[in-house]
Amino acid sequence: MDKIPLLSVENLTVGFTVNGHVLHAAEAISFKIHAGESLGIVGESGCGKTALAMALLRLLPHPKGKIVGGHIFYQGEDIVPMPLERLYQIRGGEIGFIFQEPMTALNPVMTIHKQVIEAIKLHRKLNKSEALLAAIQLLEEVGIEDPETRLKAYPHELSGGLRQRVGIALALAGNPTLLIADEPTTSLDASHKAQILSLLKTLQKKRGLGLLFITHELGLMRTLCDRIAIMYAGQIVETGTTHNFFEHPKHPYTRALLAALPILTGPKKDRLSSIMGHVPGLGEWPKGCRFVDRCPHAQPPCHKPQSYIKTDTGPVLCCRVHEL
Repeated sequence: MDKIPLLSVENLTVGFTVNGHVLHAAEAISFKIHAGESLGIVGESGCGKTALAMALLRLLPHPKGKIVGGHIFYQGEDIVPMPLERLYQIRGGEIGFIFQEPMTALNPVMTIHKQVIEAIKLHRKLNKSEALLAAIQLLEEVGIEDPETRLKAYPHELSGGLRQRVGIALALAGNPTLLIADEPTTSLDASHKAQILSLLKTLQKKRGLGLLFITHELGLMRTLCDRIAIMYAGQIVETGTTHNFFEHPKHPYTRALLAALPILTGPKKDRLSSIMGHVPGLGEWPKGCRFVDRCPHAQPPCHKPQSYIKTDTGPVLCCRVHEL
């Protein structure tokens, strides 16, 4: 008998009210993450990745954002109808959230000490001295030198890389079993980006964490994630192991993303490939394949509603995948 997944998302649809109409930002999303496993969700800006991430902990802006349908099971408990008292235990406790911009997670008028201690005491039964020791250990664990001094600082006194490390420490404060990271390296330069990715991989292995890593940079997934889900215009169009994605991509959108990656080895390209057009906005999705207007392989069947096709590498939302 299979173990219950740490996180199981089933047919989840997320919507926003715009001019009196509910428009879907993410539609019929399904995936699973087991303990110690990492899943990367990749797609361009505007594909619905952040809306999905926020919905998982019911952090959507109220009243415009809402979960339209589906289920979010955390260790068998459905988060969608969950009472707030239990949700508050899970949110920031059993599930940690790392925000895209660290200043979003940090209060600019409170010291790092106060914020980390507050997060620890909220989810762990520790006295003042025990919480302080735990805070110091957390900062050390995320690679912050001289943690006693850093605890006295305000967020604006730290670099972007240090602020993101503090954000990771906050996400770990409740000793979670699952981390959700919503594009945590977007605001960082290349060197700090590599450091944060390495840190997340180390923390995941050390703590046995489940990890959901959301990004628009497919190249980051090669060493960080076990599996990848490609998201386009509110849908997951392809899911499979990281190896299969880079070696045997199936969906035309996945192939286009990979073709646009710079290559350090092999023949030099005169120009990087690009994907024409842009992701359709809310309310502008085609009735058939949502990539049809940008796809070089589009045919008449692509303008009809799509269903998942099983392939040797995983499910793909493309009616012509076996012909490509």
